[in-house]
Parts: sequence; C-alpha cells; structure tokens
Amino acid sequence: MTARLKIGLDLGSTTVKRFETEERARLGLPLGHTPQWHDPVPSTFTESQRPHTTLLLARLTTAQDLFLQAACATTRSDGSVRGCR
Repeated sequence: MTARLKIGLDLGSTTVKRFETEERARLGLPLGHTPQWHDPVPSTFTESQRPHTTLLLARLTTAQDLFLQAACATTRSDGSVRGCR
C-alpha cells in the first residue's frame, strides 16, 4: 500500500490570506471579494447584421490561418481578391 503525504493546506491558505490582506492594505485596495468583469454573450444575430459581421475563430496556427486565407481567396477578373463568405 502506498503512503500518501498529507499537505497542510490550512497553514498555506492562512499564510496566503494574510499575505493578500497585507498587500491589499499596502496598495490601498478594498478588502473582501472583488467581482470579476462579466461581458454577456450576445444572444441575437439578425439577418441585417450578417453582411458586416465578422466571426472570429481561435486556436488556429499561423500555417492553418494562411491556408484558409489562400483557400478562401478568389481572384476577380479585375485583379482584386475576394475573401470567404
């Protein structure tokens, strides 16, 4: 049977809490809970917004991004380039 090491989390959390209290006092910050910024997700998307709305997708590498740009680009007869729709 493997023995498990019990870590004194109470001591650590007390030390961290004391440090936080001291730093807040030193910096002139209010004590207690500070709510984080919350920006609600827009829940409506109308057809009139479609022509001028850009959807941003994350987690692409630079190579993947360049590949999608090249795949989506269409050269028009006047030499201009049109992107994906």
